[in-house]
Amino acid sequence: MSDSLFIKIFMIFVRFIKEYDRAIKKTLYQLNLIIQAF
Repeated sequence: MSDSLFIKIFMIFVRFIKEYDRAIKKTLYQLNLIIQAF
């Protein structure tokens, strides 16, 4: 396994984590607004 392939996979993984983290924060924010509404 070459280093460049590992780096490519790692970069894709990091990008995926960032997108996932953003989605989670958005969801938590919306849930927080819903909870406060009650």
